[in-house]
Amino acid sequence: MRNFRVALAHGSDSMRPHTYAAIAAPVHPRTEAGRARAGRKWLLPLPVAAVLLIAYGLAPAGGPQALVSAAGPGLATLAVVSGILLRRPDRAAPWWAIAAGLAMISLASGTSPSISSIADTLDLAGDVAIAGGLLLFLRRVVDGGAVGGLIDAAILTVGVSLVAWTAWMDPLITSSGLGELQLAAVLAHPAVDVLWFGLTARLLFAPGRRSPAFWLIVAALPFALVADVAHTIEMTNPGFGAGPLRDVGWLLFATTLAMAALHSTMAQPFQPYGRAEDRPTRTRLLLLLGALLLVPAVFAFHGISGEKVDVPMLVAAGAVMAILVMARLGGIAVALRVSLDAQEVMQGQLTHQALHDGLTGLANRIAFMVELDRARSEGKPIAVMFCDLDDFTAVNDTLGQSVGDSLLVALAARLRGPLRPGDLLARVGGDEFGILLHDVEGGAAELAADRILAALREPFEVGGRLLTARASIGIAVSDAAGHTSELTRNAGIALYLAKSEGKGRAQLFRSELHEELTRRQAISADLAAAVEDGQLVLEYQPVVDLKSGRLDGVEALVRWQHPSRGLLPPSEFIAAAEASGLIVPLGAWVLREACRQTVAWGVHRLDGRALSIAVNVSARQLREPPFLESVADALLATGLAPERLVLELTETVLTDATITEAVLARLRATGVRIAIDDFGTGYSSLSYVRRYPVDIVKIDRSFIMELTAGGREAKVTRAIIALAKQLELDTIAEGIETPEQAESLRKLGCHLGQGYLFARPLSPAAIGKLLEARRSEPTTTGEKKGRTIVRRRGAARTAPSEAVGSGKLP
Repeated sequence: MRNFRVALAHGSDSMRPHTYAAIAAPVHPRTEAGRARAGRKWLLPLPVAAVLLIAYGLAPAGGPQALVSAAGPGLATLAVVSGILLRRPDRAAPWWAIAAGLAMISLASGTSPSISSIADTLDLAGDVAIAGGLLLFLRRVVDGGAVGGLIDAAILTVGVSLVAWTAWMDPLITSSGLGELQLAAVLAHPAVDVLWFGLTARLLFAPGRRSPAFWLIVAALPFALVADVAHTIEMTNPGFGAGPLRDVGWLLFATTLAMAALHSTMAQPFQPYGRAEDRPTRTRLLLLLGALLLVPAVFAFHGISGEKVDVPMLVAAGAVMAILVMARLGGIAVALRVSLDAQEVMQGQLTHQALHDGLTGLANRIAFMVELDRARSEGKPIAVMFCDLDDFTAVNDTLGQSVGDSLLVALAARLRGPLRPGDLLARVGGDEFGILLHDVEGGAAELAADRILAALREPFEVGGRLLTARASIGIAVSDAAGHTSELTRNAGIALYLAKSEGKGRAQLFRSELHEELTRRQAISADLAAAVEDGQLVLEYQPVVDLKSGRLDGVEALVRWQHPSRGLLPPSEFIAAAEASGLIVPLGAWVLREACRQTVAWGVHRLDGRALSIAVNVSARQLREPPFLESVADALLATGLAPERLVLELTETVLTDATITEAVLARLRATGVRIAIDDFGTGYSSLSYVRRYPVDIVKIDRSFIMELTAGGREAKVTRAIIALAKQLELDTIAEGIETPEQAESLRKLGCHLGQGYLFARPLSPAAIGKLLEARRSEPTTTGEKKGRTIVRRRGAARTAPSEAVGSGKLP
């Protein structure tokens, strides 16, 4: 086919095929220059091509020019093989097909024009082999399930085929005068070129990241198209002289493929993104529109030029393109419908996620507020309840967050039970749930809260263990607020007060509660300054021996000398201090001041033992890690002996799961003593006495008040005292107001007592005078010494006896 008849074997030594192999030899990149040469290796075919072009221009026509032209595809074949061996791509079949095609094109060179020659057969086979390489690339990078890009490529290919037929093939058929066999051989090359175009378009429409090697392959194909057009013109018009254009086109085609094979990205020229190619881009739509306009453009061109129109071919091409366009539009419609359906599903999922809690599946705060606004607008009576778990952080801290999450899920399921079908349950916070009750009348909201609290009394089985969960509930009804924000605010106020007054209870909002909260907030603001400005003072209530009447110790009680309200008792500000966290610095000050004052008194009781000091401690203080350090610092700074300090904890404090045995054990290990205050008023008192390292039990005043009546309280008091004796614990009775109560306790075996019968809380100066007066009294003749009045596990202390007398301390 081509005008090349000189065999490669007859070439000169300077043009031997081993040249590209030598050029493509690996360069060890140990040095900077070596790395640079390795990176520029793919450019080496350019100077070789330049040499061949110069040699072609200088060589005489005929055999010498054919030799130079044949060297291009031959050397490119060696370059492709070298690239395969050097880069070792995972799938080398496309490159081997291209190498085989170049080799056959090189072998076909050098013959004079002869349509039926073996050289033309090899030449055509080489074109087909290169097309096969493109097809193998296509199979590698294109998802066969995505037909959008395939249809787009087919539309463009049909359009280009129409142009090729009109401008190229049809004139050959009508004017060349060639026989059928010769004509078929000539037309085979344009047909292969159209195939190349279609495969290239399909590669271009595939979504993915294209490397330089890929673009070099694409850039090589126009040179082959130019060469084939020139060759066809030469075959039909021998005198036209298109041979040089043909030879240069094939030389540049081979050179560009050699550069692609030697590039560092040839191992993976294309990295696909997936099936996104069915989405038409703006560039692709413009190309498709241009292809559709080719049919009327051809009609117009022939009409203007006056040339004969191949109507059947144009009609067939137009029909095929119409079918392809309809198929493409149908695919786009289906893809759009699928995309819209997926978007609708996703929108539904996002809406559900936006309005529901991911852990429990309940409505979240947003959905709760939306439903609350809707229900409020209807004007019917409604109620809002905020249910918050008490001390939930202790579960996460001690058992782990996964157990805490499981408890929340179980709690959500438990809360649904007491509610009516129309009521809304939502998780509005970490461990806080919101409940919206519709059509509530009378005390329906409070009854619902009672049902919820009753349901929570049963333990939860979580992770193979039983857990108890108490909750506080704040309730607000619609009649008490004009707007949604006020309703939720009132429910929050009620919840806050329910927690601050003991937890595990429900509180209905009333207007005076808002005033109470406002007052507490004002107190909290003033209290912060009080701790800093020294407005806090301590009073001390004596603890006496019920048999001797002598002073055994004192309990420190904090007071607030308010600038405008006078001296405030603890009941006025301790709750606010607990809620605001100010109890921690306040408690640290009380502890240090009580220890300092006890050392300052500097006197001993008549039995030779030093006075003890009792300080109340809250759960909030014990939960703070610095508490142990604050106790140690107070003892160290004041010099008070640890055994003289008693820390009083209520049973409510001991129910806090964050207060562990280890914390109390560490306190007691220092020598500090532990007392349970208000004993008998909490839950499971016996279990606390057995579990925790306790030294003293303080009997609550509610039992003392009814002691002389001889009823149930007297039996409970007797049982507490008997239990303390068995466990070798001291007992202190609180709130003694009559001599009869003191005598009854003494007969029951109670060691110590405190109350208004003996003394009200006194100033430090009054306690000092009392100690001095007691110390200056002469010892009564015949005193019975050695009697135990203060007992600690494993140790006994003695004090001389003294008549109780009137029961009053001077």
